Amino acid sequence: MKVKKKGFTLLELLIATAIFALIGASAYSGLNGMLKRREAATEVTDRAREMQRGWFILSRDFSLAAARPIREATLGSTEAALLANNQSVTAIVMTHAGRTNPGNLPRSNLQRVGYLIDDGKLKRLVWPVLDQAQDSLPYETVIFNDVDSLNLRFMDDQYNWHEQWPPPNVSLVYPEAYMPIAVDVALNLNDWGTINRLFEIAAINQ
Repeated sequence: MKVKKKGFTLLELLIATAIFALIGASAYSGLNGMLKRREAATEVTDRAREMQRGWFILSRDFSLAAARPIREATLGSTEAALLANNQSVTAIVMTHAGRTNPGNLPRSNLQRVGYLIDDGKLKRLVWPVLDQAQDSLPYETVIFNDVDSLNLRFMDDQYNWHEQWPPPNVSLVYPEAYMPIAVDVALNLNDWGTINRLFEIAAINQ
């Protein structure tokens, strides 16, 4: 007896192919969504880590600020221990203590650092020497990305706020060594908005 062989009809094949296509599209959509959520979570984590590291560096620099003016490189004049103006390219430069010296080299533990915004990045500048020559160029490190602006305010020892430092018309014998007691940092980020931090400065005014 001859057995009749059965197979799929063209319509059944088309239906099966359509079902597999729908299952595949659904699986891809779910996988793609999961990967995007994972990528977004990674970006948030990396950004939070950047914030934590950046604010730690700022806090350390301000807390170790020292009342030590430097010799200005071009004119040979004295530059204030802490010099800041929200209108200038470099928002702030200052001297701070605590420079590490693992090799016990014969050098000071003081260091000149600064902060500026360049191409949407807050950069930290570190000069290799304290009293600079004309060819003393700073090393640059990116502290924060996606930065819109940086604004600083400084509190003097009479608890008055100033937009620049040293304050204008300050009556001191040695104004270059005059230090604020606190600094208010307002960092405007394109993704997180404005973040404010208040840092105490422990340097003692003479």
